[in-house]
Amino acid sequence: MALLLGLQISLSHNFHPLIIETDLQVLLSMIRDDNALYSHLILDCRSLLRQLQHVELRHIYREANSVADSMAKFGMTLALVDGQQSWHPLCFMSPSPFVLSAFNKDCSEAVTARTVPLCTSATLSV
Repeated sequence: MALLLGLQISLSHNFHPLIIETDLQVLLSMIRDDNALYSHLILDCRSLLRQLQHVELRHIYREANSVADSMAKFGMTLALVDGQQSWHPLCFMSPSPFVLSAFNKDCSEAVTARTVPLCTSATLSV
């Protein structure tokens, strides 16, 4: 849903060229392939991607996606209005104060350690 809203905002504000980075590999797979459960959302996203023309979808690791993580956490504080879910997009033309440290970290190209669980033969299924 967030990708769809982002694409709609990008089209309405004529944002291009556009680079979309996500740490959700499954989202990129669903856009590339078919998924019956979310087919209506996927078709809408594909249509908007064609209209925008100059769009690049990239997978990045979660450690490099701290701005999006900060914005999602901020958005969750705004989601409830009178006990009801209220989804309205916010558009920032420059980094907001609540994401500045994450933005600076992402821009610094600092190396971040990543823990990867070991795969053992006991956990493999054939």
